Amino acid sequence: MARSKRYFTRKMPPSQAIPFTIVFLVYLIGNYIAIFQTNQWDVVVGTFFLMIVPMGISYSIDRGYRLSWDDQRIYMRKWGYQSLFKRHAEHSIDYDDIHMMEGQYKGNAGAKSMFMPFEVLMLYSKTDPDADIWIYPPSLKDREVKDFLLFLYDRRPDIFPDYVVDYMHSDRAI
Repeated sequence: MARSKRYFTRKMPPSQAIPFTIVFLVYLIGNYIAIFQTNQWDVVVGTFFLMIVPMGISYSIDRGYRLSWDDQRIYMRKWGYQSLFKRHAEHSIDYDDIHMMEGQYKGNAGAKSMFMPFEVLMLYSKTDPDADIWIYPPSLKDREVKDFLLFLYDRRPDIFPDYVVDYMHSDRAI
């Protein structure tokens, strides 16, 4: 029987969504003027290659962080690239290999999610420090993070710190 991974849906961060929206509106207004007022189709094609194509490349480059899970393991791929055009490899951790869970807050108040009061939730491996998993809630949908944590809590309640359990069962949790 094949295992099916459940992938988290990634949100576009505001630091990327706001400039993309502004650039797209400028693109639409500029094209409206170019087409309907001056009939300059070359401007439309030029702005497409100068604005929209770089935005698409930027958007795809930033989509490196991936988090997924199935019945046996949690999988993660880091942001960025190992070398030119080579993304980081995906690594994973067995549920039984999780040593502890820790919420970390680095002082970026905008990075907290509605569900968790900290920026990063670390899952540490007992055996391999390279297998550590970090969950970055601001880039994931809160409902999916909650579903995953409830699933993990059913499997491994012993690794959950009290402050995470208290928050999961509070009114603030989604």
